[in-house]
Amino acid sequence: MVDIKWRVVLGLSVGAISGCALDASEVAEADTTAESREAFAAAYDRPPAAAAEVQVNGVSQLWVLACDNQHRLRRKINTGSAGSDNWSNWATIATDCNDVPTVAPWSQQPTDQVVAYGRRTDDHLIEYWWPDPQGAVQIGDVSNDSGIGPISGAPLLAEVSLTDNVISIIVSTDQGNVYSVDWHSNAWHTNKVVTSSGGSTAIKAPGNFRFLSGGPGCTPCVSFPSQISGKGLTSSDTTTNWVASRAWLASKTSTPNYFRSSSLDYNASGTGVIYMGTSTYKYAATFTDTVKTKTSTGSWVPISPCPVEGSPMTAWGGSLGYVRGTNQQLIRWLNSSTEGCTKLGGTIFSAPAMVRGNSTFKRYALYKGGSSRLYVYNGSTHVSLDLVLP
Repeated sequence: MVDIKWRVVLGLSVGAISGCALDASEVAEADTTAESREAFAAAYDRPPAAAAEVQVNGVSQLWVLACDNQHRLRRKINTGSAGSDNWSNWATIATDCNDVPTVAPWSQQPTDQVVAYGRRTDDHLIEYWWPDPQGAVQIGDVSNDSGIGPISGAPLLAEVSLTDNVISIIVSTDQGNVYSVDWHSNAWHTNKVVTSSGGSTAIKAPGNFRFLSGGPGCTPCVSFPSQISGKGLTSSDTTTNWVASRAWLASKTSTPNYFRSSSLDYNASGTGVIYMGTSTYKYAATFTDTVKTKTSTGSWVPISPCPVEGSPMTAWGGSLGYVRGTNQQLIRWLNSSTEGCTKLGGTIFSAPAMVRGNSTFKRYALYKGGSSRLYVYNGSTHVSLDLVLP
């Protein structure tokens, strides 16, 4: 397996990249502006920051990455135990970020590597890689290295596999076409996300994506806002494309790059999630002001009374979930795989962001609070992290 550092330090020429190029038909189909695409991404349906649990010498740390109101990519680390926080000062990683980053551990016991991606002010997809979480960051331009070019909105790091040396990032191009940017076989590949009805046309979406906690036949998955539209035909190369069903769910089911669609069909108000119920994986989504859930074969059942705004979020393992209530409080709609409605206080102006990881910090949630400051809920208290968000 080639160490990830060689692709970051040495880079790749476009001629070495395989996959789909952006074609003229997609550019011609771009009949919406960046502003109108972003309008789909309502404040209550977007998390304000990214968080991941990172192992350092066998001890868990909580990493928080956020793009502040001065376009600075900032990092803050909690080296304490859950509920007994010990936060570092904010470190500045870059001074040219746009939108919310995405981060995950590149798992390697007893010390993880860490990878993060974000959109730069010039709309390039940028990689931030820590081969040693206690060392310096290495930065690479994935837009140039992969040939994907400018992107819009926030990228999503959908998969990181050290074992298979695979990374998958979901992006919306500057024309609103949805692509996966995949690292495998020691090269970057760009692939359209198409609908399950087939074809070679990428679906269109605003730059607002949600990772779904795994599940049988769904590792990893990506969900999209239900408002997106797009028609497609079956890809001629089913080994290199994500496939979306009903413009809602795209799934990747084997390594390195085999994709298939789900068969969900619904018309919710935002973006859905997969979570672990008491005995099986289930789906949840917000319909107007109510979170509803269903099994793969059942009907949508409301969690009531529990008025909410925005989309539900789940922890990485899918057994705990938060959502913003209509009273601006944080609400726990899922606890130990059991649905309910517990008001937790706080004053919330975003979707809650949950931690990538399902152990020490799984009860933590990040949100945009009063005065546009970033807050954390640590399972018992709400604390300002003293960072002003856009």
